[in-house]
Amino acid sequence: VKALIAPEYRWRLVEDYGPDCFVTQADGRLLFTFDFTDEDSILSWILSFREGAELLEPSKLREKMAELGKKLYERYG
Repeated sequence: VKALIAPEYRWRLVEDYGPDCFVTQADGRLLFTFDFTDEDSILSWILSFREGAELLEPSKLREKMAELGKKLYERYG
């Protein structure tokens, strides 16, 4: 899994996955890389950051996230 995480969540990444799980990008966001085996856990984890995370890879999960976003918009938009 690759995701861009807002810098204010640095503490959470370090606490949960250690200081070597991300690389700070030029814009300050954190490029997080980690292996997950459970797709539902990944999606829930990314959503827990609210607008502070962008799932980059794998593309299959990005598509699932987009579908979930559409369904949420239909329900709450």
